[in-house]
Amino acid sequence: MIEEAIDEKELAFLKQLEEHENEWVAFIEEDGAEVVVGSGKDAVEAARAAEERGFPDAVLMKVRPFDRGFIPANASSIPDGWRFQPSSGNDQSKS
Repeated sequence: MIEEAIDEKELAFLKQLEEHENEWVAFIEEDGAEVVVGSGKDAVEAARAAEERGFPDAVLMKVRPFDRGFIPANASSIPDGWRFQPSSGNDQSKS
């Protein structure tokens, strides 16, 4: 099993993200570490905050809620005949 230790710079970035649960953040890489330079309720607000601080090319990212998991779906990996059933929550069943 491969284990990678989280270094101090990564840990510092994760601690910054804790302050922005369920928000958008704008961040840059500075001296080998990611640093949050703006945040907001949407990507536009986070980008604007970063630009106002002098970082027009910051990377944007949504910080997901910490109490839920997130598994992105790749539409090309969903078998034919399967579809999303909005009336039954997140259940996917054969049509």
